[in-house]
Amino acid sequence: MFLQGVMSNKMKFFLIVFFILLNLIMLHSFEPHEDDFKNSYQYELYRSWLLQNHLKPNIPAVFSEQNIVKEFKLASLKSIIVQYDWKNWEIFEQREDILKYCSLRSDEVKKYLEFSGSLIYRLNSGEKFYLEDYLTSESILLKFNELKKSEALDSLWNLYSEKRFCTKLVEIISVDSHIGLKIISEENVYFSVLFPKSDNLTNLAKELKLIEEVKSQEISKLKKIKKKEELIKKRQKPIKKKIFKRKESTYKLVNFIKENFDEQQQRELLHNKIENPQKFINKEFPNFEISRTKNIYQLIHEPFIDEFKTDIQIKLKQEKDGVDFTPVSKYKLDEKLVRLFRDETIDLSDLEYNDIDKIAPLLSQLLFEHRAIGTKLLNFILIHDGVPTTLILNGNDRELLEISSYANLLLLLNKYWQNHTVYFKLDEFRKINGFIEFRGFLYANESGNQLYDYAEIRFQLDKEYRISLIMMILHPEIENS
Repeated sequence: MFLQGVMSNKMKFFLIVFFILLNLIMLHSFEPHEDDFKNSYQYELYRSWLLQNHLKPNIPAVFSEQNIVKEFKLASLKSIIVQYDWKNWEIFEQREDILKYCSLRSDEVKKYLEFSGSLIYRLNSGEKFYLEDYLTSESILLKFNELKKSEALDSLWNLYSEKRFCTKLVEIISVDSHIGLKIISEENVYFSVLFPKSDNLTNLAKELKLIEEVKSQEISKLKKIKKKEELIKKRQKPIKKKIFKRKESTYKLVNFIKENFDEQQQRELLHNKIENPQKFINKEFPNFEISRTKNIYQLIHEPFIDEFKTDIQIKLKQEKDGVDFTPVSKYKLDEKLVRLFRDETIDLSDLEYNDIDKIAPLLSQLLFEHRAIGTKLLNFILIHDGVPTTLILNGNDRELLEISSYANLLLLLNKYWQNHTVYFKLDEFRKINGFIEFRGFLYANESGNQLYDYAEIRFQLDKEYRISLIMMILHPEIENS
């Protein structure tokens, strides 16, 4: 025991020395590169800010587990403290530190100061859209020179597009149901940014990150096009073949998708092959409680973490050429809550009633379609063919695939998730810039396995209430904690 204690103390000593030396090295040498950022959006924002402020990146930095802090010096010798938040060695947010300009620094106030520090950073970048993205949420209210929202943004950008907004003072303000900051510059120019007291900054941050993911795809597409043009000039192989020559992932699902995502998947035509519909349903859903009333089947299963359900209600139709199954789309509207099969509710309170009337009948189809993944029932109820889809694979490395059809992706997952139970829910319905957006959350699990495949799916509707854009972020083998 004594020897173990001595060895333990020696090990601690060497670890402390190691980390001190590591920090000293990084303190003088760290200069972020594209691979150090979570996505292309954050990297381009970083470059834009440096360029706009005429600054060089190779300056000392202080590191912690949560962030990197750098102190830049302008030509005027004014100091700017910039904080880069990171996780798993990837920078996911950047802000100018404005805490020192505010006399109040409680934990609650600090959240608003940090969130608004990102706004100042974007205002001092070289591109207006970074600021517009930050203020996309209807929950955030910008005021400037008696103007509000987009008009305030335009006026503020026109004033500072060619020069820095140098913060001098930050005051906490409360207006009716809003709380926020009054941010004053060295020239005594000020603006206010307000947030609903009832809102959660975490949700606003998530909304912003989803916007960044979509924009990051656009940036990546432009880079791919440019790279492809360069490759064509050099008469090399097509870029798609070169992009995916990567080391094999330790995740079987990731490798399966990368090997097959560009192959056209075919539905299995089963209409004239099913002699006994009851046996078909029993075989495809062996762990479900199955009941039938006339031609309506109810497939019920225990939910995952209470809120993630996998219940399905389908209607059997006898056609001339065989059988068909279609989703039952019954619903009730309770204020702005849509109540579906087994009283499953979806909150549409952020939408107008005319929008709700259009999309409410479509929700059951979307739910049941995803919950049928891994079974032959999907061949009957699958739709959404031809919807362009971006798939982000979060395996050993973060990889982005462009897929021409969402139906093709679901059929591919259907092959891999045989003998899995798929849980799926819809949430976070918002109308942003005139378009309805919402998210899906999916878990797929094989009986007896403690690991789940998890996907976050973002949907966007066009003006005709059709799904026009889909992005899936897939996390393989997440542990059920």
